[in-house]
Amino acid sequence: MMVREISTMTASVASRKCLFRPGRVLFPLAVSLGVLVAASLPAPLLASPPPATPGYGSLVEEGQASVVAVRFQLRPKERPKGGEGQKVRRLVCGVLAGPPGQIIISGDFFPDMDDGPDAMEPFDFRLVMPGGDEVPAEAIGVDRELNLAFLHASPSLIRSFRAASFDPSVQAAVGDEVIVVGLLPERYNFSKAVYPARISAVLDQPRRMYSLDIPLEDLAIGGLVLLRDGRPLGIIGEDLLSEDRIQGNAANILSLLGSSNQGPHIGYPFVFPFSVFSRSLTNPPRLKDERRETRGWLGITMQPLSRDLAEYWSISSRGGVIVAGVVDGSPASAAGLSPGDVILGVDGQELPVRETSDLAQMQRLIRSAGAGRAIPLSVWREGAVRTVEVRLSSSPVTATTAQEYEDEQFGLKARELTFDYLQSANLDRSTRGVLIIGLERAGWAQVSGLQTRDIIQKVAGEPTPDLESFRQAMEKIEKSRPREVMFFILREYQTRFVRVKADWRGR
Repeated sequence: MMVREISTMTASVASRKCLFRPGRVLFPLAVSLGVLVAASLPAPLLASPPPATPGYGSLVEEGQASVVAVRFQLRPKERPKGGEGQKVRRLVCGVLAGPPGQIIISGDFFPDMDDGPDAMEPFDFRLVMPGGDEVPAEAIGVDRELNLAFLHASPSLIRSFRAASFDPSVQAAVGDEVIVVGLLPERYNFSKAVYPARISAVLDQPRRMYSLDIPLEDLAIGGLVLLRDGRPLGIIGEDLLSEDRIQGNAANILSLLGSSNQGPHIGYPFVFPFSVFSRSLTNPPRLKDERRETRGWLGITMQPLSRDLAEYWSISSRGGVIVAGVVDGSPASAAGLSPGDVILGVDGQELPVRETSDLAQMQRLIRSAGAGRAIPLSVWREGAVRTVEVRLSSSPVTATTAQEYEDEQFGLKARELTFDYLQSANLDRSTRGVLIIGLERAGWAQVSGLQTRDIIQKVAGEPTPDLESFRQAMEKIEKSRPREVMFFILREYQTRFVRVKADWRGR
């Protein structure tokens, strides 16, 4: 991540030490029960504003009209039969902006389609009104790249709020004074809280963002950010971290800043200016249009082009992605990519990838390009840069997202075969069948000798190349209720027959 400027206001920060307490509301101004609680501004904190500049009181009044508390619940993506499964209540800060009735919140709680069935998904969104009443809202879209989600509520029911009016020309520089408008916890009736701060850094990668010189409470994440003259600058968003950086391997400016773990992912709070999310604000990526088959897939394993490796290969670029492996039958394989190739650009865009944490940029570019599209890759190979055209395919089903089927009579659970499992098990991609992933203790299947990781290819002579054919075969057996069933399986690269005895008495 590139840092254009970093302020060196050491003396100023030192003079404000007593005001800057991690995890505490900084210089709180709250609107509680309709009463503005004001406080005097210490001279070292902010310079005296010009006469025409509104004070903090009017800024709070402007901000509270756009900032709202949003309640919702979480539940498993795949619920158990006859129930909803575990539910978890959550609360976030949102900002009204864009078309009438639209609210922006953090997208951290929306699982990706590649997340497994145990992932939690949000539902039952409600906006908390000033008097405590709640208005239902609907999730309409998620911008995965920015980690922002968009809700919609009936404009007639939220007239007490006013949408923030953003101006694309509004920008900020290091040292500028800003004000974050967030919320206090529920015990304080979600009163509005103001956090005065300064811009401490301006970043241009992976997008334009501003860092602040203060830590923020969770209910400031998603809040509105104003310049000192009252003009909206942007919102508080989160730049998500990859698993590598979560383990403490961050090696850039992010590691120097405070973090917030509001949801299932870990990220650092930054100010997202309006220019970053303006397109999604007017046309949010719709949840109903988010399908796996529309997302591009290349089919490689990746390694960042570190400065050390770039120096060794004499590659003069801002970064790149090393092809560490190629999936058989993938678009990358069809295009002739091979381990050791270094991808420097995708569809005309450079790849400033130096660390593992930066690889998400490559993933986003490939996914957003879309399945079925042919795109040019700038590839370094054996000392020369060439253009390789690759036609992307749809993102395949993986082991974490594959469908499952459970047969309670025989006491087994099976899952469709996926390319990643076949590759990890060193099996040919043409292998067909369903994979046993669970067996009931002392159930018919286990007692008869079936094992987890067996691949069932036939049941009672019926081929089971996929999960649907397996389900139909098992339902047919349940209707006929034979005393024993022959399973034809693949186990450790060898096929064999397993005779499974069934006892239907009492069932």
